[in-house]
Amino acid sequence: MLKAAYRSFCAKGLRSVPMTQKITASVEQLLRETLDPAKDSRNPQSSEPVRELCKRYQTLNEEAKFGFLKKLAQDFDVDHKQVLTSAQHYIDHVTKDNQEIPSVRLEEKLRIALTPRYMELFQQIGKLEGGVKFLVDLRGHMMDLIAKGGTDVSAVRAMSGQLKDLLSIWFSAGLMKVERITWQSPCQMLQKISEYEAVHPVRGWLDLKRRVGSYRRCFVFCHSSMPSEPVVVLHTALMQHIADSIKDIVRHQKSFESIDTLQTSTSLAASVDDLEDPSQVKAAIFYSITSTQKGLQGIELGKHLIKNAVRNLQAEHPNLSNARIASISVHTSGATGNHR
Repeated sequence: MLKAAYRSFCAKGLRSVPMTQKITASVEQLLRETLDPAKDSRNPQSSEPVRELCKRYQTLNEEAKFGFLKKLAQDFDVDHKQVLTSAQHYIDHVTKDNQEIPSVRLEEKLRIALTPRYMELFQQIGKLEGGVKFLVDLRGHMMDLIAKGGTDVSAVRAMSGQLKDLLSIWFSAGLMKVERITWQSPCQMLQKISEYEAVHPVRGWLDLKRRVGSYRRCFVFCHSSMPSEPVVVLHTALMQHIADSIKDIVRHQKSFESIDTLQTSTSLAASVDDLEDPSQVKAAIFYSITSTQKGLQGIELGKHLIKNAVRNLQAEHPNLSNARIASISVHTSGATGNHR
C-alpha cells in the first residue's frame, strides 16, 4: 500500500514539472508579445497581453518567478548595439560641419536607446488597475532574489534600481494622502495595520483598539492607486511628559483604561476625542513607525509622514511645541530611526 502511494506521489510530481515549464514558457511568450516593437501601444487591446502576463506571473512558484525576473533583466535590458548606432549618428551629426546645436530628434533616439526595454513593460503595467501594487510587489520579489546572492543577479539589481526610480516618482510625498485611523475606520484597514505592525506586535483586537483609541493617534500614508493599503503606519501616544521607553507609554495607557471601556459603547465610540482632557496632553511621542511595502524600500516616506503628523497634532493641540514632540528609539522595518 505504501509503495502504491509512493508511486502515485512520484507520478503526480513528474506530471507537475512539464506543467510548470509550460506555464513559464507561456509567460515568456507573453513577455515577448508585450515588448514587440511592432506592437501599437495606442491600441486599446494592447493592454490585454500585459494584463494576462501579470495574471500568469502570479501563478508561478518562487523559483519560476526568480527565473522570469532574471530573463527579464538580462534579455530585455538596454540594446547595446542600438546604443552604439544611435551614439554614432549623434556624434556624426555634431561633428559634421562643426554643428554646435545637436539634433533634438537624434538626442531623443539616443535617450530611448539608453532606456532598458523592461521599463516599457513597467510603464504599461502601471496603467492597469492594480498595476502599481503589482509593481511594488514585483520589486519586493527582486529584492528577495538579490538577497539570495549569486553571480547572475547583477542585472536584476540594476533592474530593481530602475524600478525604484520609477516608483519614487509615483510615491513622492506630494502624492501621498495622510489619514488618521480610528476604531471607526474600515475593518480592512484596521486588520492590515494589525498585521503590518513590525515594532510592537498587536496582541489582539483589544490591543489594537487601545492603539487607535483615546490619547493615541495612528496616522497612515495612503496612495490613490492602493487605497486600502497603509503604505506607512505611525503610532503616537499623547502624554503629560516625554516618555523614556515604551513601558512609560503602556503605564500611561493603563491609567485611562476606564475611557477605553467607555469606547465599547456605540453611542460614545464616535466621540472618543471628546472623552480626552486636552489639559492632559502636553507631549506627543512617536513610538512605532512601519513601512509596510518591501518593494518601496529605499524610498523615503517615513520622515514625510512624521512631518505631516506634527502639523496635524499641533493643529489639534496648539500648546504642543516642537520641543514637546519626540520619538523614542525604535527599530523599524524600512522606516525611520530617532527623530526629535
